Amino acid sequence: MRKDREGSPSSASVNLVFQSHTVAIQDWHCAGGPVEAEESSDRYHVAVTRCGAYVREANRERVLADAATAVFYELGQAYRVSHPVKGGDVCTVFTLPAEGVRQLVGQYVPAVRDRVLPSFLTSRASVDCRDFLLHRLALSAAFTDVDPLLAEEAALTFLDRVLRRAYSGEPICQQVTSRSSAALDCAERVRAVVAGGFRQTLSLADIAREVGFSAYHLSRLFRSITGDSIHRYLVRVRLRHAIERMLETRSRLSVIALEVGFASHSHFTDTFKREFGLPPASVRSLTSRDLREALRRFR
Repeated sequence: MRKDREGSPSSASVNLVFQSHTVAIQDWHCAGGPVEAEESSDRYHVAVTRCGAYVREANRERVLADAATAVFYELGQAYRVSHPVKGGDVCTVFTLPAEGVRQLVGQYVPAVRDRVLPSFLTSRASVDCRDFLLHRLALSAAFTDVDPLLAEEAALTFLDRVLRRAYSGEPICQQVTSRSSAALDCAERVRAVVAGGFRQTLSLADIAREVGFSAYHLSRLFRSITGDSIHRYLVRVRLRHAIERMLETRSRLSVIALEVGFASHSHFTDTFKREFGLPPASVRSLTSRDLREALRRFR
């Protein structure tokens, strides 16, 4: 994405965990810091933020890359990165060859298939909780290296889902010309506040004060831009971070629930089951067979 393994800036580490002819998967950790110098993407990438957040500025557009957003990088695209919250970011980066972009995007925009240099034609797409879990399980399968075909298929299924959403007209992917720049900026600042404070007890007044907007109108504005209430967005951010903690640590679920902002273990468990259709404890014990079943359901 920003640099290859050898060219990574000192504040970042990149680990190539899977590579095939169709897709590569990288695990990216960036410590954050000041605005980075302008860089250029050397391939086609789709980045999913697992922890933290960053802002990418490219083609006079600012995109907040948080756990609810997949960010698309075009071949040769120039951009700058900054971090609106402390702690940097941790991302999964999927890399596609030009033919992969033609095939995946061409399903929804046929004209892309005829381009010498294809394009994603959009800068981002929303990532729902099931997509996020699928991408995270694909990364886990890549790390274990026990079934390369499973990792590859999970990655491509995830990419197809987010690209399908990118062209489905969901709020986050609508043309920015249909929204006022002030409203878009306000919604982005709300997401940045949530990204930095999801572990805390946040009130609407707290968030409104941080973004400099009326608490009486903020919820309606945010929903009009994103399609979600602020509370639902906050809960989804907490769930995504809980998944990361479950797969990266052996901490007890009760500890993780409190760490990511849930009031109790039972509150976390009930919310997780409503969102994903399975209890959180089962995520740590998912087998290759379970992941294949998930792929079948997600198609």
